[in-house]
This record gives sequence, C-alpha cells and structure tokens, in this order.
Amino acid sequence: NYASIMRLNQPNVSSSMKSYLRARQQKGITDMALSRSAHHFESTRYSTATGKNKDEDLVSTGGDKKDDEITRSVQFASESKVAKETQPHVLDENDPTVMVLQEKRMTTLETVPVIFKPTAKNILNYVDGIAPNLLFDNSQPFLQIIDGTLRAFGQVVFCNNPLTGFFILTGFFVASWRVATCSLLCSLMTNIFASVLGVESGLIVHGLLGYNAVLVGSGIASFLSFDAFPNYLMYASVVIASGVIMIIHLSVARVLATFGSAALTFPFNITMMCIMLGVNDMKYAVHSTSSLQGDDQFMPLKAIFKGISEIFILDSVPAGVLIFLGMLISSRILAIACAVGSFMGAALSLAFFKTEIASINLGLAGYNSALTLPAIFFFLVPSLSSIPLGFLGVCVTLVVQSMLSSIFSSWSLPIMTLPFCLATLPFLLVDTDAVCIGEKPSVNIIALTDLTTPEEHFTRFGDSDKFYCMDPYKEAKSDHHKIFYELNDGKVTEKFSCNS
Repeated sequence: NYASIMRLNQPNVSSSMKSYLRARQQKGITDMALSRSAHHFESTRYSTATGKNKDEDLVSTGGDKKDDEITRSVQFASESKVAKETQPHVLDENDPTVMVLQEKRMTTLETVPVIFKPTAKNILNYVDGIAPNLLFDNSQPFLQIIDGTLRAFGQVVFCNNPLTGFFILTGFFVASWRVATCSLLCSLMTNIFASVLGVESGLIVHGLLGYNAVLVGSGIASFLSFDAFPNYLMYASVVIASGVIMIIHLSVARVLATFGSAALTFPFNITMMCIMLGVNDMKYAVHSTSSLQGDDQFMPLKAIFKGISEIFILDSVPAGVLIFLGMLISSRILAIACAVGSFMGAALSLAFFKTEIASINLGLAGYNSALTLPAIFFFLVPSLSSIPLGFLGVCVTLVVQSMLSSIFSSWSLPIMTLPFCLATLPFLLVDTDAVCIGEKPSVNIIALTDLTTPEEHFTRFGDSDKFYCMDPYKEAKSDHHKIFYELNDGKVTEKFSCNS
C-alpha cells in the first residue's frame, strides 16, 4: 500500500497504471482492515483471560518490532473507534467479518478466483449487478463451468450475470435451435478446455473466456452451410473452433492488456475471418447465402430489437426482446444504452447513408452501434461527459461500418462486429491524465480489474469530491469525507460520514 502511494505521487504515471495502483491500494486496505480486526479481537480475548494487555505484555517481555508495530496499529484503531467492544472471539475463514471483507475484494478484483461466498441475504445479490451470491468457488469446478458459460452469453453485452445469460440463451433457442446449440457447445467446450489446461479460474467463472466463443459458434452456424453433409461435421467444427478461439482470445487479451484495454470481440472477428476466407477450400462446408427481404418503410421498434438480436447473429425480434430484458436484470444503464444505440444506428444510417431500408429494419445497420454505446458507459465512469462521447462513438462506428462494408463486399465477407471494435478501441486507449486539464479529468477510464456495472462504477467513482482515503482509519485530507469500518452484529460495514 505504501509503495502504491509513493508510485502515484510520481510524475508521468499513465492513467491505466494509476487505476491499477488504486485497485492494489484497495486490496491492501482490505487486507489491513482484516489483520487489524483479527488482532484486536485476539487481544481482547487475551486480556479477558489473563487480566493483562497482550500487546503491552509482548513489548515489555522483549517482543520484536513487528509486535510493537501491531500494538501501535491496534491502539490507533481503537482511538479511531473502528470496532466496538464485543464478546471476545477469534476470526477464522468462516467468520462473517472475513466473508464481508472477501466480498468487497471479490467485487473489486473481477478476475480473481472466488474463495469465499458473500454472506449477505439480500435477494438482489442473487439477481442484480454481477449476482455475487451465484458465484462458485474452486471446490465446485463443474458448477463454475456452467455458471461461467451462462455468464459468457451476458458478457457479449458487458453483463457479468448468469440470469442475463439465461435470458439470452433462451432468445437463442427462440430464434434458432441450430444456432443456439452451436453457441452453447462452443462456449462450454472453451471453458472445459481452459479448465483442463489450468487457465486461471477467474477467467472461466466470469465468462471472460467464453463470450467470444458464443459468437464464434453462432457465426459458424449462421455464415456456413452444412445442409448437404452430416450434422456431426458441423458440431466437430464447432469443437475445434472452441479450442482455437481460446488461444486467440488469450493472445489478443495479453497484447491489449498492456495498453489497458479489454479484448472486446477482436478474437471473434479474427477467428471468423480466418474461417470465412478458408471455407472455399473446405470439403464439407460452403458459404451460406441469403437475400434481404423486408418492409419498404422504416419501422423503429423492429429495427431496435432486431439490431439487438443481430449482435448475436440472430434474426428475431422476440430474441432481441429477451436479450433486452436480460440486460435489464443486470444493468438498466447498459440495457437502455443498447436500445438507444441500436435506434441511433438505424436512424443515422437512414438519414446520412445510402443504406437500404430493408437492411435497416433487419437490424444490420444498428447492431454495431448497439455495442458501442453501452461500451462507452461501461468502460468509462458514467457522467454527463459520457453522453457526447457516446454519440461520437456511434458516429465513428457508422463511418467505419460503411467503409468496411465497401471493402468486404468485394470478398463476400460480413463485417461482423469489427466496426464496433475499431471505433471503441481509441476511446479505451486515451490517456485522460495527459489530455484533460485539471487534477480530476471529467472523463475517467475504469481499470479492467474494477469493471462490474455502470451503476456501481458511478457509485464508486462518479462523485469527483468522494475518494477512498489511503487509510480507512483516518479522515481524508480534503476533510469532505471520512471512511471507517464499524462492527455490527459480527459484520464489518464500510460507513461514509460527510462533513461538507
């Protein structure tokens, strides 16, 4: 924690590095609070049993410097009214205090394997946000894979929630059993391969490895035709592709992580481009052909929900509605942004581009912008500044979409989600500390380890006057807020006291 503070105070520190250091600070604060609380309760029990102060006894009998430092820490914690006097007990891994602190760490560091399940009985912990009460630990690998597969469906639209994934998977089966089976198989096999190879379990649990596999499975079933051949050849191709997409995802994620960016759907686009370019030499598969058939008049609602369904390469209004409802469960901001982005893509294409109305009504003009707008609100702290940035992101997406359509049409290739990736990536690579004036830039990019939901991002980072102080037992230097932990009925709760 001290090293992070010193590094933050140095000049020429990038915004991504600062975000990482702040995340590491929060982890250090959690560990420190746990250590101090445990030592405080142990000291209380020792005093009750012997009538002596354990820390004073250790120092007076020649305790080492570490004991002396712990003594000063406990004394300072007592003076700051961190914990109330309670019945003496010793903390262990099943103690509620430990579990609450681990819950805080789990929601902060998204990709860290879950060790403890949160003990809160609030029903929202099973539904809202990332549904932390539905996460499984490493002792249940089978349930981890099932949970991670459902979360992978939600992660395509930035929702780390198994219920969202269930709604989306239901939409798949409503639209096409064939596509749904291939997507589910590809994502499931990717997680199984990753588990066998010993890939970090956090990537599997949170669906971070499987979401590109969802799109690859859907792409194979939609863009390729196996009608003249046995079905097992299609499923065999999906299984092989699931291993390929896992390797490509890990490679792309490693490269982009050095710049502080997520992998987005680049792995899906790379994999499908290779498959589509090589399909002419395949013996058992051919390009799927389809013609545009639609209405002669612009139909906004149909364009919106078909645009949402086309994110997953589905041509179905009911599937789009189910995807939207699933997103509402996890994040209202993301769901609304997805619908607005789909509408903006359709409306702006109709107004400024020579896009066929049939293509617009089928959602082909709006599905990339339906990803770009929620991405802006997900990777950046939601604020008033996010609105013009989101509008700019949609405009850039449509320009890139038009450009790629002209290029790829000569090769008879779909543009897939490449416009979304190319339009969103610059927003994630901007160093806000370097280009924004003032100590607190109006645009803040969230570290990858802090990503949960826009609602939680706004709660934690949205107020520019509120920040986490370096020591939870001290008041913040601005004297606007102070943060301390209080023990109530065996649970540690973080409390904010506003002095302004």
